[in-house]
Amino acid sequence: MTILHEKDPTETFNITFDFSNHMQSINSVVVTCSTLINSRLSSDVTNIASTTPVISGNLVIQKISGGQSGNTYKIRCEATGAEGTFVLTCTQPVRTL
Repeated sequence: MTILHEKDPTETFNITFDFSNHMQSINSVVVTCSTLINSRLSSDVTNIASTTPVISGNLVIQKISGGQSGNTYKIRCEATGAEGTFVLTCTQPVRTL
């Protein structure tokens, strides 16, 4: 799991999931977001994955925005291609900078 740099709740930017080690191209993708508290999933889910993900060859580009300061979010990207289904995850800490 990759830990991204802290983001301010007002920031909006793209993150990229690179599936080049797993597949040549992606046919479909599902990106989900959950809130982590003390490394455990919380029932308080805020979706910081703000738009539909974009597939570009074996990359998935996801815009993230918002979030509550003090929370850390787990972003899960599940991609399916001819080689099978693979999952990459990252965590995004949100802090008022």
